[in-house]
Amino acid sequence: MKTRIDNFGRLVIPKPLRERYRFEPGAEVEIVTVPDGITLVPVMPKRRIVRRGRIAAVDTGAGTAAAEIFAVDRVRAAHLDGRGGLLM
Repeated sequence: MKTRIDNFGRLVIPKPLRERYRFEPGAEVEIVTVPDGITLVPVMPKRRIVRRGRIAAVDTGAGTAAAEIFAVDRVRAAHLDGRGGLLM
């Protein structure tokens, strides 16, 4: 896939690649030089393991998920009934 660099040095990443690699507007990328060019690497948030009682969990800094995300049976039934839900 080809793209061009504009007069300001900006590079447009084609939409299929942005979608495939989940590059969102405002996402940070690191430019890494390699022997035959450059590579764009998404900057991943720092993660750490935290203890929640007897359970070890990954803290991504994203906060707490809504309880309804974990209502798998309800979400699955809504999706199969055509009412939407959280499935993609």
